Amino acid sequence: MRRTLRYISYTLMYLIISIASAYGVILISTSSPNEGTEASVPQQITNIVERISNSPTIEADISFALQSEGMNASADISLSVLNSQSVSANADIDLTVNDQTTSVTIAYQNSTIYASAFNNKFQISSNNLIS
Repeated sequence: MRRTLRYISYTLMYLIISIASAYGVILISTSSPNEGTEASVPQQITNIVERISNSPTIEADISFALQSEGMNASADISLSVLNSQSVSANADIDLTVNDQTTSVTIAYQNSTIYASAFNNKFQISSNNLIS
């Protein structure tokens, strides 16, 4: 049981790191310029940021699978952002360790995280999704 929870936490950690990395790439910040030169963000990155900022909605569907010796994990994730005010996300995660499969369902909506795992349901209030 502890091993299964550890694999689920690693999977969620990798997911958060991936999303944070993508967010950092899109909102790239320039380092302080050298004397006499001016730092600038590449035009392609500026265009991506402007299009995302001006978009009324953003929807993303992400699927991935992790495989290693004795363990398989797969996840389907849906993300929806409406006018930067309403964020909702759903994730279905299947984890197989030593021929035992565990399914976890996670949903984020209205500053509340809902999870279903190990025949239990959990609800966590959060003002900040990342924390």
